[in-house]
Amino acid sequence: MNIMEIAACAELPHHLSLPPEIWSMVGEMIQSQDTILALITTCRTFQDVFSPFLRRKFGFNLTAVPTVKLRRKALPTGLQNTQDFEVLVEEFEGNKGPLGTYHESQNGDYTSLVLRMLKEMTCLKSFRWIDSSFDESYRLSLMLRDPELLHALKTSSTIKDVSILFESPYLDDPADGMNCSIPLEGFKNLTSLELYNFFGNPDSLIPDLVDVLEKCPRLKTLGLSWGCDYDCETLPEALLIGDEVDFLKTLCENYGSRSRLSPLALDTLRLGQGMYIFSSSIMHPGGKNQGKYLPELVQMETLKNLHLFNGPMKEDIYDDPEPLEVDWSQLEGCKSLQKLSVSIFDEEVLDWLNTSGNSVQDFIVTEHYSIYDEDLDNYKFLCLPQLSMLFLRERTVSRRDGDDAWSDTDSSITDFSEAESESVAETTSRAESWPKSPTLPKAGSPSEAETTSDAESTSEFESPCRAGIPYLELDRSTITVLDRLSDHGAQLTRLGLCIDLETQWTQFSSHLPQLRRLTQLRLDGKSHRTGQYPTKASSLWPGVETSKDIAYHYAILIHSKCSSLQYIKIQQCAWQVLYKKSTNRDIATDLVDLLPLHPDEVASIELFALGNFRSENGLPMSERPGTPMSDEELNEAQRYSDELEAARREGKLSPGTEEYLGY
Repeated sequence: MNIMEIAACAELPHHLSLPPEIWSMVGEMIQSQDTILALITTCRTFQDVFSPFLRRKFGFNLTAVPTVKLRRKALPTGLQNTQDFEVLVEEFEGNKGPLGTYHESQNGDYTSLVLRMLKEMTCLKSFRWIDSSFDESYRLSLMLRDPELLHALKTSSTIKDVSILFESPYLDDPADGMNCSIPLEGFKNLTSLELYNFFGNPDSLIPDLVDVLEKCPRLKTLGLSWGCDYDCETLPEALLIGDEVDFLKTLCENYGSRSRLSPLALDTLRLGQGMYIFSSSIMHPGGKNQGKYLPELVQMETLKNLHLFNGPMKEDIYDDPEPLEVDWSQLEGCKSLQKLSVSIFDEEVLDWLNTSGNSVQDFIVTEHYSIYDEDLDNYKFLCLPQLSMLFLRERTVSRRDGDDAWSDTDSSITDFSEAESESVAETTSRAESWPKSPTLPKAGSPSEAETTSDAESTSEFESPCRAGIPYLELDRSTITVLDRLSDHGAQLTRLGLCIDLETQWTQFSSHLPQLRRLTQLRLDGKSHRTGQYPTKASSLWPGVETSKDIAYHYAILIHSKCSSLQYIKIQQCAWQVLYKKSTNRDIATDLVDLLPLHPDEVASIELFALGNFRSENGLPMSERPGTPMSDEELNEAQRYSDELEAARREGKLSPGTEEYLGY
């Protein structure tokens, strides 16, 4: 229901006589603040009904302003209705002139403003703090140690969810990193606790954390990550493993040593960088494997959502990056798992999914792949009978003429290297040991009769685990994940991927008619390049040249090929598909219209809210959509990218810069 349809209810008295509970349900369903404002200004009745929803979710950007203004700043109205409060700490450095220069002594003035807001939020359920200040000394993290602020959070009888993201994605100086922690004693009865990029002395942090977990027996979500350093000269960036290697193991064992405690019945477990599920023998080479420790902390049987960092890592800056080895046996018993997100989709992840993890319905891969990466072949062997959501990302790379040669030519790649052939042969051999997966259903929405006759019919797609499939005889630069999946995505209801519309549209669009269950589709440009997307060159319509118009035309075309779609997002633009009756009697079908989504509505859709890049904690994180860039801004970014490309061709870029930019 759009703004006009809802507002029209104000002119119909019998609609206003609906019970308040019904109107509350309507208010809960509306995500757009603009829609709420429109309703409030419609009539007094709607003002009374919908005003409580205006500040239901409140995000506040904390940035450098004169401290005198902070003390006099008037608070927004309606904070007494706020249930979710997010504080985003933005960059403070560089604010000179009338704003002055930030100093650590000003922290108290900023926290006092947050504290004033908290005191007004009598219904607050969720508190989220995101530090994006890019302060190398982590001085702004000290705001969270303010005694009054901590007291307000810990003594609140309504706050059940606490999430804190410290600013320490590239921790270089451990001494400064000690600012990235807070005293946890006092938090209790939480249902969600997320602490990302924290840093400190494990000998004190672990007992402190265990004490809090003991006081939160009904905890349903636990998210943890450690402040780490990265080697930024590699692509993708490789995590440098430090002394935190057995933090998670020690935490589990400390918790399990308290005989009065039972493992937490979590729904969601998020283990970011620094929270490694290693075997004991890996953490202590030559030592005896002490067995499973994760089940001492978490009940595997209740776990529904698992987010895991398993990206490239190295122990020394001069080492070559290696995949982080996960001890998947620690996750034995995850029979109820519905969602899995990983950094990379390697053979170990594939093996686990096709055996112990075959209940997974939503699969998210956060790292950016090139079209030549061998890990992409693992999708060909993925056997998840209930897979309904898939989200993955790719980056732009130059085309390859041979096995090791790189160029910008348009030559086709139809042959694979010997190493790639051996890799697939290995995977095919391993697939013989996987359990036989059930026959995949045909595309479309099956009726009950079709479901009951599945055993008597044969699927039009054969699982590679059952029969094995040959390499696709297609140019890798033109295919997408739909070409690799055994059923070409026929089961998917939600799909997010990166696509080059100039080279991949033809092949991608050929699969759309078979995606009869797809309700949400997200298309992004490939990462590590800037500029307009969709590009002018990708436009199929004469005179349609702006990214917004090209995206709109593609969305209409996509829906014409895949009519089950309800929501479509292409880079910065997102729409809801609406149907309206035709006024022309000669036209029997309904007309399709695309309603642009408000940023708040985009943020409420999980697939659309996922960030484009790996977040600071190594896990997928939702992002608040910002103001869309104009084509002029996008083209300026493209010109800058072209200058970098020209510098690369002339040999003016360092090797490290080339790697970072994806050349």
